[in-house]
Amino acid sequence: MSQYKPREYWEKRLRSRFTLKGVGNIIFDANYNEYLYKLQLGALKKAIAKHEIRLPGAKVLDVGCGTGFFSKFYIDGLSEVTGIDITEFSIQSLREMMPDGRFVTLDISSDNLYDQIVEGERFDIINVFNVLYHIVDDDKLRNAVENLTTCLKSGG
Repeated sequence: MSQYKPREYWEKRLRSRFTLKGVGNIIFDANYNEYLYKLQLGALKKAIAKHEIRLPGAKVLDVGCGTGFFSKFYIDGLSEVTGIDITEFSIQSLREMMPDGRFVTLDISSDNLYDQIVEGERFDIINVFNVLYHIVDDDKLRNAVENLTTCLKSGG
């Protein structure tokens, strides 16, 4: 069995299928993956309403932005979106599809992620659906969580 190399794995997977099935669970069909993403969006909308979060003008970091499902939701809500993903293909595609967003190829588990995104800027919202469980190395997972806390505004 070969070692899991996240960047290579996701680059290959997204190049072959840039859809919710491509970023979703590969054993489910496209319709079921779309259904699962809609359920996640419903949960997100409930959390936003419950905490009275205003999307217009909010600075959002969409971690593992993949095909842009959540980025589009935030952009449509008039938020300022910075999407990061481990794959070049995803970022190039999203830059073309959503010119109102800012998309950067980065690994959430890298050292000093904050310095690589935007110096001095913190985010009101960090969207990190479906990402952390893909980080299988304990040190990289620790880096990822530290990066998320560093990038979040106080009260975010």
